[in-house]
Amino acid sequence: MSLIIDNLNTELVLKKLKEVSDDQTYNSFYKSAKVAPSSNNDKKVYFILPTVNDAKYIKKNFNLNIIEAMQYVFGINSDPVITSREELGTQIKNDKILSLHKNSNLNKNFLWEDYVEAEFNKDVILLGKNIISQTKATYNPIFIYSSSGMGKTHFLHAVGNELAKSNYNVCYINPDQFIKKVTTFLINSDQNKLAEIVEYYKNFDVLLFDDIQIFGSKTATLNILFNIINYNIEQKKQIVIVSDKNPELLGGFEERFITRFQGGITQEIYRPSLNDLMKIFEQKLLKHNINPKDWESEAIKFIVRNHATSIRTLEGAINKIEWNKQKNIQNIKYTYNIVSQMFSTISKENRSITPEKIIDIIAKYYKLSKSEIQGKSRRQEIVLARHISMWMIRNITNLTYKEIGKLFKDRDHSTVMSSIEKIDYQLKINETVKDALKNIKEKIQQL
Repeated sequence: MSLIIDNLNTELVLKKLKEVSDDQTYNSFYKSAKVAPSSNNDKKVYFILPTVNDAKYIKKNFNLNIIEAMQYVFGINSDPVITSREELGTQIKNDKILSLHKNSNLNKNFLWEDYVEAEFNKDVILLGKNIISQTKATYNPIFIYSSSGMGKTHFLHAVGNELAKSNYNVCYINPDQFIKKVTTFLINSDQNKLAEIVEYYKNFDVLLFDDIQIFGSKTATLNILFNIINYNIEQKKQIVIVSDKNPELLGGFEERFITRFQGGITQEIYRPSLNDLMKIFEQKLLKHNINPKDWESEAIKFIVRNHATSIRTLEGAINKIEWNKQKNIQNIKYTYNIVSQMFSTISKENRSITPEKIIDIIAKYYKLSKSEIQGKSRRQEIVLARHISMWMIRNITNLTYKEIGKLFKDRDHSTVMSSIEKIDYQLKINETVKDALKNIKEKIQQL
């Protein structure tokens, strides 16, 4: 293992430590410390003090401060290691060789072979295969969007890990960590460090941006971001971006960003159908060494129906099943009765929520009839209630866009999707709509 001192992040860690330390501790120990991420992509980040005694003293007395500062800069999944130059010896390369250590930030637990293909994500899978197999960026950028918990982050890491196998320099960019770094240097008006950040990301072959919507309205940070994205696209380096909404509905982004985002390929990960979720569930059972053949079909449907809001909630259910397996007899048969008892905390009330009941509550809230909401009227208050109905059904049930459209005089997929996206946008700018959704949700929960 060789370690390259990361001067940029060393400065950020020391700045954080200065905020929580007394002057004597900072000047005696921290001021001469260095930070170096592991070159093995194993989440270890080394906090390197001059001597073994320094390291022992800091471990004993200020371990939590180091952990807090390191995780603030590198993220909560990082693994801080307090050590010394004496202990590491020749493993540390000259500080001056490279101040910008290329760190992919990829999570090795997200594998391409574990990214289950089903009807709802087949187009995104096809894009992923294209990215992995191509020798140069064919479509750039690739912009993928969906509601939370649909597997976007898994997709980014899985694609990145496959590309890394082919010796591509890949970087996964967590928006919170990126913003922290840029903001620190913006506050200090340190143009040299800001330029250094831009140069750093120019050195990668592939950039993977997670949750791009978080950058919205952060004007100064967006300028840095645009320089990075623009340069890499011009150099035909692949950029993959994920978001919780399509480019047109991103708030706080200038038109230059939107046109850049739309210049490649934009693809939605659709909400999975019941059959999709059943396929994912069975695949995840196998990964956890649980045989789907030991399950009654009604038991699988019970789990899927009650954890249909996202793939993430489905994974939570599987973790609970695995935990129960460890506590109980190994060769259990998962009947409907056993599984429903295992998840007895799922309220019967939530299971009784139907699209029809949702529409009924919204109709009463707006003092309209259900037929008006489901009909063709273009009156402003009816259109709003209709859009909110579609949004609520989409977010509470596992109905597809097509299935929701059938409830509203056979409106097509694109009309339903556009209506839901309009409410997503109104949630960001309209307090009246936000309050209405909150009140309606409360009424639905009382069913």
